[in-house]
Amino acid sequence: MIKALEDKKTRSIITVVAGLICVLCLVYIAMTLFGGDRPPPKRPVKMVWFIDTGTMKLFAVDPNIPENLTPIDGPGGKPAYRAYVFACGDCLDESKQYIGFVEAFTPEARQLRLDIDNREKAGESVAFDAPTVKVLDEGQLVRQYPLEGTEWLRMYSDEAREMRQSRMSSKTNCKDGERIKACFP
Repeated sequence: MIKALEDKKTRSIITVVAGLICVLCLVYIAMTLFGGDRPPPKRPVKMVWFIDTGTMKLFAVDPNIPENLTPIDGPGGKPAYRAYVFACGDCLDESKQYIGFVEAFTPEARQLRLDIDNREKAGESVAFDAPTVKVLDEGQLVRQYPLEGTEWLRMYSDEAREMRQSRMSSKTNCKDGERIKACFP
């Protein structure tokens, strides 16, 4: 009788363990087939705003082309910076739009980003060692708009973070409870 109970118990344990192994195998196969270990694809931005410092006019640029990394030459031949445009309410109403801040890279950081993009396109794996990260971190800059009387700040500095939050705040920039929105061309 005891041996029969032990056999039943052993069989039950074996059945449960085998079932768990089957379930784990099915989960692994499903994740492999359906991309569970890959990050979700980025939703590419089709166009972004740049501002020509010569004409002070906005124009649309495709950010997916590496050579369009800010700053670029504007239509008027002067530097053009990536402009972060916001609106209180509807982005289609130009009277509600404003430029919150602009972005640029130092020449060294811009060239490094272009080199990294080219190496990745060629199929090389790119390691981000400490000196590379430092150049990219210190070389990505933002500046409040309008540009007069403002300074370039490191993008991820506390001062820049406060400036960006202020420029994207509905309380600071909008009235009548309107919500702020990021605007794209």
